[in-house]
Amino acid sequence: MKAAKLLNFVMYEAGWLACVVGAAWGAGCYGAALAGVLVVVHISLATAWFQELRLVLAAMLTGCLVDGLCIWFGVLRFADAGAIPGLPPFWMTVLWMQFATTLRYSLSWLRGRFLLAALFGLLGAPAAFCGGARLGAVELPGPAVPGLLLLGILWSAAMPLLVWLSGRSGADAVVAGYRLGRCRS
Repeated sequence: MKAAKLLNFVMYEAGWLACVVGAAWGAGCYGAALAGVLVVVHISLATAWFQELRLVLAAMLTGCLVDGLCIWFGVLRFADAGAIPGLPPFWMTVLWMQFATTLRYSLSWLRGRFLLAALFGLLGAPAAFCGGARLGAVELPGPAVPGLLLLGILWSAAMPLLVWLSGRSGADAVVAGYRLGRCRS
């Protein structure tokens, strides 16, 4: 189980870095491609692959909604903008899909801890977007503090929902693992 959580964490960080650096360099599609491959690898290794796929799609929709609201309110402006005005770019959508892969693995400690999940969203989302802004993938126009506060508030509402969804798909999905090193006959 520890190996699965470590592998999950490493895959997420690699995908995050690829998406953010790719977007900062004007090539978000390359980062999205790598992160997308990592999502497929995750789902193919997951013991409860169908539940993982559903969670990935739910997180993608949640991320598009929350980030779309932030774009609409003028809190976020993406360097490698999306094809559809008002929606996050494709690389960001894939990044939210990849984030979902952590919910039953490296972030499984949030399971059933909805207040902690809300705090994680309140503090973690602004920190992640500040990191993305420092690398040049996203701009935080306007007064930074109110924008980051709105971003944190929206993600503090979204995180408990995603944590709840990650535990809702059955006991086998909650005790998640990867099929690593097993021979199949």
